[in-house]
Amino acid sequence: MSSINSSKHEIIQLLKSKIARFNISSEFFKNSQFQGWAIIIVLNIILAFLLTPDIHFSHPEYKIGSIATRDVKADRDFLVEDRISSEQRRNETIKDIRPVYDYDSDISSSIIANLTKAFTIMAHSSTQRSQIKKAFEDALGVILTEDEFSILHNKPSISEKIAKIIIAIYNSELITNVTFLKHDTDNGIIIRDIKTQKERDERNLNSIRHVNNIDNVLSRKASVVLSADEQDIRRLLITLSKKLIQPNLTFNKNASERKKLIALNDVKPVFFQVQKDEMIVREGQKITIMDMDKLDVIFKMKGEKRISNLSIFLGMFFMITTLAIILYFPTRNWLKFERKVHDILFLSVAMLLQVILVKIGIFMSEAVNRAFPFLSTEACFYAIPFAIGSMLVGVLINQNVALIFSIFASFLVTFLFDGKIHITLFAFLGCVVASYQIVHYKKRLSFLIIGLILGLVNCAAIIFISLIQGNIASF
Repeated sequence: MSSINSSKHEIIQLLKSKIARFNISSEFFKNSQFQGWAIIIVLNIILAFLLTPDIHFSHPEYKIGSIATRDVKADRDFLVEDRISSEQRRNETIKDIRPVYDYDSDISSSIIANLTKAFTIMAHSSTQRSQIKKAFEDALGVILTEDEFSILHNKPSISEKIAKIIIAIYNSELITNVTFLKHDTDNGIIIRDIKTQKERDERNLNSIRHVNNIDNVLSRKASVVLSADEQDIRRLLITLSKKLIQPNLTFNKNASERKKLIALNDVKPVFFQVQKDEMIVREGQKITIMDMDKLDVIFKMKGEKRISNLSIFLGMFFMITTLAIILYFPTRNWLKFERKVHDILFLSVAMLLQVILVKIGIFMSEAVNRAFPFLSTEACFYAIPFAIGSMLVGVLINQNVALIFSIFASFLVTFLFDGKIHITLFAFLGCVVASYQIVHYKKRLSFLIIGLILGLVNCAAIIFISLIQGNIASF
């Protein structure tokens, strides 16, 4: 029983120590200094996320014929392969590649060797006639009728005449089993000697005989060799010779494809340039083949730069944090101690609203430009209310804090406009004027009066910026 009580006492003591630690932690969270820094850090994280360009966790899945769900604009210059032109260039290159044919100069020797072997079997075999005929046919690789075999069996000496016909054919003719296409007839072929591996071009394909169309050539060669023989013997030998003749020129598919691959590797694809800020697709537009090529490239680049986007986010966060710390030290002396956390929270909310308002203004400026092309997007930028945050800070806190707020806001605005310094100057001038003038007016019409003064200052600033840029004539 005593052991149970001691265990219970230890558990209670442990819980008390945990509760005491929690109270210390809760007291720490209630510390105004901690709350102020926590607000600043959270603000900087949100601002870094808003100001980092094109942070996407995933990209929409587009395919040819689908509808774009949002506008996609090029954020940099890049090259896109023109697949149609590249394919045309590859086809033109392949069109000039001639097929490769293997030439076997030993084909006649191989046929004669088989012929000699067959007649030797027939002369020395003592088996039945049917078996001799089958062995003879197997050696030659042909099928004979009974009449043809009977003549050959009775006159084995005619093998020499068949050999002479075979030699005469192969010494003067190229024989193939391929029907040449018009492309081959126009461009020619490459003949590669199997024995020497030497290649030569052959443009005149009319001199090459098809194995099924050699009757005339065979008759001419046989008439010279068999001039003294009877008509039946001559007809038999011509028939047998035709059966024995094989192509000495055969198509080499592997070598032909290899030449095509080598040629294709040397073909450079055709590219066209997409310039920065060029609109790739607009919301509601149907995706074409060319649009899909551009989207593939731009999404691939963004996918490859995920780590780069993270580094940009971290760099933006630390830069905003550094500037916030630098500007906080002079500002803290102008904040009331008992309301310091509330003022920091208000400044943070005002800064977030200011940045969001500017981003909305940029979106609306682009929308106005699409609806009214004669109004440039940059001209619409000058209608964005950059000074509203400074006015609120000047009214609710004081003009000194409003000046610091103006500096901070103008610095952040630079990142929303790709570093256009004239927009930063325009925003800063408006913020300063608004923050210092608002404190001198206490009536309800103060905002209207300040708006009129701010409008005049903005008009003057636009004229000055136009003079600096040298385009006052267009203005």
